Amino acid sequence: MTPKWLSRFLLLLVPVLFSVSTFAKPIDRRINFDHDAKIGRTELHPGDYEIIVDGDHITLKHGKQVVAESAAHWEKRDVKPDSDSIEFGPGNTITEIRFAGNQNVLVIANPLIPAN
Repeated sequence: MTPKWLSRFLLLLVPVLFSVSTFAKPIDRRINFDHDAKIGRTELHPGDYEIIVDGDHITLKHGKQVVAESAAHWEKRDVKPDSDSIEFGPGNTITEIRFAGNQNVLVIANPLIPAN
């Protein structure tokens, strides 16, 4: 039987362990698009961009200007990619960003676009 204080300590420790990603250092990478792309409803034209991931929020900058922001969430995959990559869905919408050596991928929240 464990002492009461140990049980209470473990109950307090678990939420702290799950919130570690909130305090993780932001990821900052540069990427070049050679074709049009979308993040959410924002169109991105070919060129160099800076991707900043801070917790569950992604920001794309073109030069010093913020051109797109989106909510995102992390999902664990079975393999760690060898290089950074971006996965595209229908209409060249960015769906995932994979970082070299990281088993977690950033899944971009894409709002549903109503049919015309």
